[in-house]
This record gives sequence, structure tokens and C-alpha cells, in this order.
Amino acid sequence: FHLAQGIQTEFIPREDQGTFQVELALPEGTRLEVTDRVANRAAAMIHEIGSGDVQHVYVRSGLDPSRVSGAGDATGPNHATLAVLLKTGERHSLQSIVRDIDGPLRELPEVEIKYRLNETALEGVMGEKSAPVQVEVTGDNLDILRDLTADLKSEIEALSTVYNLRTSFQGGQPEVDVVMRDEVVAAFGMTTQTVSQAVSRRLSGEVAGELSKDQRSRTIRVRYEDVDMKELKNLRIDGTDGTILTLGDVADLRIIEGPREVLRENQRRVGRITGYLRDGAVLSEAVRDIQDVIRNWPIPQGYRISIGGEEREREESFASLKFALILSVVLVYMVMASLFESLLHPFTVMLSVPLAGIGVVFGFWALNEPLSVMAYIGIIMLGGIAVNDAIVLVDRVNQLRQDGQGLREAVVHGARDRLRPIMMTSATTILALMPMIIGLGEGARLRAPMAIAVIGGLVTSTLMTLIIIPTMYEMIDWLRGKETA
Repeated sequence: FHLAQGIQTEFIPREDQGTFQVELALPEGTRLEVTDRVANRAAAMIHEIGSGDVQHVYVRSGLDPSRVSGAGDATGPNHATLAVLLKTGERHSLQSIVRDIDGPLRELPEVEIKYRLNETALEGVMGEKSAPVQVEVTGDNLDILRDLTADLKSEIEALSTVYNLRTSFQGGQPEVDVVMRDEVVAAFGMTTQTVSQAVSRRLSGEVAGELSKDQRSRTIRVRYEDVDMKELKNLRIDGTDGTILTLGDVADLRIIEGPREVLRENQRRVGRITGYLRDGAVLSEAVRDIQDVIRNWPIPQGYRISIGGEEREREESFASLKFALILSVVLVYMVMASLFESLLHPFTVMLSVPLAGIGVVFGFWALNEPLSVMAYIGIIMLGGIAVNDAIVLVDRVNQLRQDGQGLREAVVHGARDRLRPIMMTSATTILALMPMIIGLGEGARLRAPMAIAVIGGLVTSTLMTLIIIPTMYEMIDWLRGKETA
């Protein structure tokens, strides 16, 4: 149990896919030509630094909102994306390449750089939420959420297990925030609604009528010319008593960065922090570090901080797979009860399952492999495979007893007769799964945990079946005879 508690956990095994993206964000208002020039310079730097590992760098400058798949992706002529394709064969790891190019790219003036790593085969299906580390701050006030998310991100960035953090508030478009002076507005007999309507008419115009032509109606909108920040402040506002005011008289104007996306969960606003695991770090290790930060974090009343992303998916998947494991054990017992026409002897066979569990724990502990969904599937498979040896042994003992042999004699002869078949069937299964552990072919890292679970469980269940199962058979038969007497 102590070894089992020390095994790390993760959702899906991570594997170097050989590709990653570099997202560049220049100041708002940057022309497309300048963005493209900076992006090509960054691509040349990546080629130069990773000359032995980088095969191609594809540059896309200026992201069209209509062609961006993610609703929260930053768009505009000041954004660019570099898709980096690494060479196949022997090369440095993706994490080390990103670490090498990060320093020189950070020296580019007035450029914000973020990385999006492709570390699992499922990321193309799961989309942007595939970032393994996600922390969600839930509340109502958007400004408080922004501050809490930024402060918490700064604390998490100091951890040694995560990097490349970003928030859902980063990369937003600049907005003009109009803060009304309520006492001034009320003094001139106006309301915030009348002021906002006047500003809306000045900026968006008014509908003057409709034009019908070719059985189609078109709205005629009359509007003023576009205004800059200075002209907006001098925008005319007519008071109810005929007083002529400006927008700057009744409100304070400030330029702020609006949120890139407004997330909601159960009709409450959510600020999200996403990040990636450092090379050698495991999801459960990073989650434990983040939980330590959250535990000591002062959370305002009405706000909540939770860990989502792959950790949430892992918890839900493990709960479902745990039910599947229990159900598989129950079904195996029902089959054994009908086969042996007994309710006690199936317990002898089912004892192979916990014996196999010992091998699973030792296998993952010895190889320092995290327990993932793929490993759990292997454990469920093991529930049906591990009992095969015990079935063969117990069935042979029952046959010998029906032929007239005594209990001890039938157990000894049955174990001797079935020793070779048991060893051969287990050995062939173990050898057939060895290539999955060695890691041959694409996606080998994804399949390896399943093989480790099956092989580790078969080794211990096979060896202990020949010792413990005969002993338990005699004990259960003795107990049943004692009850009958």
C-alpha cells in the first residue's frame, strides 16, 4: 500500500509529437508588414538555434478572425503563428528545444511569446483545452477575476513543475472604458441610459429608413465619421434642460485591455490559467504543488479556485474505470460460480486478482511510470487474464477428486500436472506484450502503460498461483467440510 501511494498519476501518457507552435503578439496597431517581418526573423532564429533538430518552420502572419478555430484565440494584424516541425529520428527532446529558443526569442523588442506544445496524439481532437495544467477561478466580478488570475499565475510561475503559463485574460483587444460620474449626470437631469444612447448614436449612427429593391430590403443607416480618443472625449451631450455638455464632463474615459474570452461555468464567470509540464514532471506532481499554493492563497468570499484540465478528466475517467473494474470482477465470479457449481471455490480463483495487483504496483514503481487511463484499462484486462491459471489448476484438482483421489493428493498432483501449461501460457502472453514496453513504432508511449500493467500482474499471479491457490483450495474445502459436519 505504501508503494501504491507513491505512484504518480496522469491522464494520458505524454509523447513527443515532433511539432509545436510559437505565438507572437506585437503591440496593438502594428501593421501587418511589420508583424510579418518580425515573424520571419523569429523563424530564422529558430532555424539557426535548432539547426540539427528543426526541419521546417511555417509562418502565418495576421490572423483572420473568420479563420480561427478557437473562440478565444487572439486575432488581428499584430499576431503571428510559427508552426515548427522537428526532424524524425534521433534529436533533442521537444522540451529542450523550446528551452533553447526561448531565451533568444524573448530578446525581441515588444513581442509577447507563447508556446503551444503538441505532446499527445489526442491534442488534435481535444483542441486548445489540451494544455495539461488548468486552474480555474470562479466568481462574478470580471475585474476581481482578472486580478486574482494574474496574481495566482505569478505564484504558479515560481513552481519548478510548470511553465509557459497564460491566462484567459491575456491577448485581449484594447477597449475604451467609460466610467460615468453619477453625481454630475444626476445634477443635469440625465441618466446613464440617456448618455449611453447619445454615445451610441454618435458612434453607430441611426437608422433613417429602409430601401426596397428587387424584393430585398436594405436598412439605411446615417452615421458620423469615425472619431479618435480626443474627439470622443469632446463628444457633445445635450442635457434635459438644454445644457450642452461633453462626454468628458460627465464621464471618465480610460483605455483598458478587454478579456480575450469570457468563460462561464454554471452561469458564473471563470478566469482560466493554462500551462504545460516541464520536462520530467508528472501531472500529479504539478497538481500537488498547485494545491499547496491554493491552500495558502487568500480567496475572497464568493470566489472559488479549482483545478481542471487533464486532472479533472483523470478523476472522472478513474471513477468510471473503477466501476468497470468492479463490474468485471463480479462477472468473472458469476462465471466461475456456474462453472464449478459452488459459491466458495470461485473465491479461490478470484484470489488471483489481488495477487496480480501486487505485480501491477511493483511494475509501475520499479519503472517509475505514472498510472494513467491506459494503465487502468490494462488492469481491467488483467482481471480476466489473471484468473485463467487458477481456473486451469482448480478444474484439474476437481477432476482428480472426482476420480477418487484424496484432497491433499489431488491438490499435489493437480499442481504438478498443470505447472507446465500455466508457465507456458503466461510466458507467451508476457513475451507477446514485451514489444509494447520496449517502445517500437508510433504511439508506443501511449501503449506502454497497458503492457506494464498486464505483464506485472501476470508475473506475480502466475508465481503465486502455484503456491497460494492450492493452499487456499484446501483451506476452503476444509471450512466447507467443517460447516457440513
